[in-house]
Amino acid sequence: MSVRQRLVIIGNGMVGQRLLDRLVTQPHDFEITVLCEEPRAAYDRVQLTSFFSGKSADDLSLVGHNFFDKHGISIRFSDTATAIDRTAKVVTTSTGRTIEYDKLVLATGSSPFVPPIPGRERQRCFVYRTIEDLEAIRAAAKNSKSGAVIGGGLGIGLIGKGAVESIARQPEAAGKIQINMILAAALIEGATLFAVAAGFLAK
Repeated sequence: MSVRQRLVIIGNGMVGQRLLDRLVTQPHDFEITVLCEEPRAAYDRVQLTSFFSGKSADDLSLVGHNFFDKHGISIRFSDTATAIDRTAKVVTTSTGRTIEYDKLVLATGSSPFVPPIPGRERQRCFVYRTIEDLEAIRAAAKNSKSGAVIGGGLGIGLIGKGAVESIARQPEAAGKIQINMILAAALIEGATLFAVAAGFLAK
């Protein structure tokens, strides 16, 4: 009887979940642990704007009911990797756990780039990345009269603008919120995507 290998996946975004979906479709000998920064499993970030049009977190979810229990996968929500000891093959997490691994996948997604300008640390200045970010934006919009979106690329800039406009169209905000779009070519959205091909796991 073969000994199961310990596979640790850091990140449960769209890429990390896609890897899990592929793994469970075929026999494997992995004992899988997933670290998820957020309090919920993977969801469709591309469709985040629809959250302001009535979609719920469950509507955006990419994970089937009881997925992790059904496939014997351990997922740790609201827990991130803070250190990786490649010699000892141990991951240390933000909650103080240490997790040993045989194979390690980094699927950490992106981090929003916030321009180093005065005022960025103030309240009611938001990034647009998670459902929690959107909930905070929606709550702030209820008592706001104007909104500004910094960034104007085809990615997050226009998505963020669409989100704020969706808020402005809500009955309680109609005609009360003015939207300003700040185009800033010099502001580059920082995004680092760590994805590992499934073939790596067979090595």
